[in-house]
Amino acid sequence: LKDIYLKMMDDICKNNRLDWIQEEIQASLDPLLYEPDTPHLLQKMRIPFQNPAKIHLLARLCEWRENWAKKMNLPRQYILSDNTLTECAAIYPKTMDDFQKMRSLSPKFLKQEMGQSLSRLCFQVAQEPVQDWPQKKNYVLHPNKKNRVEALRLLLNVVAEENNVAPLLIADTNDLLQYL
Repeated sequence: LKDIYLKMMDDICKNNRLDWIQEEIQASLDPLLYEPDTPHLLQKMRIPFQNPAKIHLLARLCEWRENWAKKMNLPRQYILSDNTLTECAAIYPKTMDDFQKMRSLSPKFLKQEMGQSLSRLCFQVAQEPVQDWPQKKNYVLHPNKKNRVEALRLLLNVVAEENNVAPLLIADTNDLLQYL
């Protein structure tokens, strides 16, 4: 590793990129980077419905899971999976009987502290005014536009290789779509 480090540092200094590395390190030290917000969590999920009330419940469930994950020092998927949260939001439980329709939650879980907390949250959210959460943008690409995105991706790869940087440091697919 020492030899690799020395070679990499030599390349970095030779290409005048030490400032880049320091900038990336500084950015990674920001504690807010590790505090995902609800819209960010929703953007990562596959949401099979467009109903604002259900999306509102799903957003609140994401916040609930995040708090439990922090409290228990566990990855959020260990608390409840994205699929379970989505199923819960789709059913939109307003009574304990509604939870029986869920395949992914056992009656035993619902009797535990975490399960009771989940049910209380669902009942509380059913009484709240619905908040508009950002919707995921689904780009429907016309075949011609798809070809243009691929052409841009090829150009991006060439420029990235010429400059010896990863293409994602320059642009990702969403950036290319926005450019088009």
